Amino acid sequence: MTQPDFRWSPRTEAELQMALTSGLLEETHYLDLKRELAPGRSGSKGIAKDLAAFAIDGGMILVGVDEGEDPTQPPSLTPQPLDGMAERVEQIAQAAISDPVRVQTTAIPSTDEPSKGYLAIRVNPSPRAPHMVDGRYYGRGDKTNVILSHDDVMRHHRRLLSDRSDLQLEAKELLDEIDPTASLIALIADPIGLRDDLLVELTGDPNWENQVAAILQQADQTAKGADYPPYIRATGFQRRAEGVAVTDGMHNATREFKGDGRAAELVFHETGRLTLISERATFMHTRPVQPEPPAAKLIFEELIVAKTAILVAVTAETAKLTQYRGSWRFALLVRGLKGGSAWILADSFGFSNGSGYTADTYARETEAAFADIATDPNAVARDLTMPLLRSLGVHTHSKFQWMRNEQAQEKH
Repeated sequence: MTQPDFRWSPRTEAELQMALTSGLLEETHYLDLKRELAPGRSGSKGIAKDLAAFAIDGGMILVGVDEGEDPTQPPSLTPQPLDGMAERVEQIAQAAISDPVRVQTTAIPSTDEPSKGYLAIRVNPSPRAPHMVDGRYYGRGDKTNVILSHDDVMRHHRRLLSDRSDLQLEAKELLDEIDPTASLIALIADPIGLRDDLLVELTGDPNWENQVAAILQQADQTAKGADYPPYIRATGFQRRAEGVAVTDGMHNATREFKGDGRAAELVFHETGRLTLISERATFMHTRPVQPEPPAAKLIFEELIVAKTAILVAVTAETAKLTQYRGSWRFALLVRGLKGGSAWILADSFGFSNGSGYTADTYARETEAAFADIATDPNAVARDLTMPLLRSLGVHTHSKFQWMRNEQAQEKH
């Protein structure tokens, strides 16, 4: 089964009428047409089942389009009162489904009577699907919802697991290709359940550098603490095997991780995967005294967080560019940490009152739906970096105030 085309997002009654006239408004696995949303408690449960069913593969529900009882006749536009409709759907998506489903709603006023109109409900594929309503799991058949059996649910979970590679292992392999002992940062963002050509159009564009620059510029405005290259201040745009890259600290056409702490590259792979590799996860701080004591290893936690935040923001902008509304997997791996202490807590002589990190490698991964990374990309950065910050004792530092504030909001 192929991915639905998420590029069609009707916003006017004229667009709906054009689709209707062209014979495109027909119920499918990815599109459900409804004259109205049924009222009352039973109606709300019906909506919840629809949302849960679409959350597996994604799709759209169009309210205000009546299929009628005669299958030989085309649907008709039947505008409905818009007041409170979107809010009701969003409330049901959060309160009546386990786990809650993220939806995007677009109210489309009628030209003749703006208080009435249509509601386009976009349900993106959920990384936590299948979802349950009243103790039952729901999926989508060719044109209707179906109750999933236990075997169906288990098959779905097995398929998800079989389709997924070990991102942490692949992050390690990326670093091993450069230097198996160097202190480096590796980040991966991988689209879930997609054919392997999401970014072919980008990599094949003669002006791909301009498109990448636009993605980075927009991401730079949304990411927290994005003061570290390669972003707007990148020094190079280079091609990579089956992808393109924006780089910093590499002035030739080859990958130059020389160990001087300056090199970084962000690669847009044709498959849709994004990878970011950076030096300077740690650095050795020397002290200007005689006799010179051993250098102190400091962990550059600000840079680790900034790199993570910018990759997630770039992922959100890439998803918008390609109109991919599915979910993403993220992995962070940092190597060479053992014995290092927090840079934020160090004084001018390199002495840190933080304890040394007891493992050489920090690895973490998470998943997020498109709606999550588009509305709050920093939530993913928190998931990936907070355990490291807590281990270093800097999770309450003012430098990471933005992370603590949003966590507090989530608890209320």
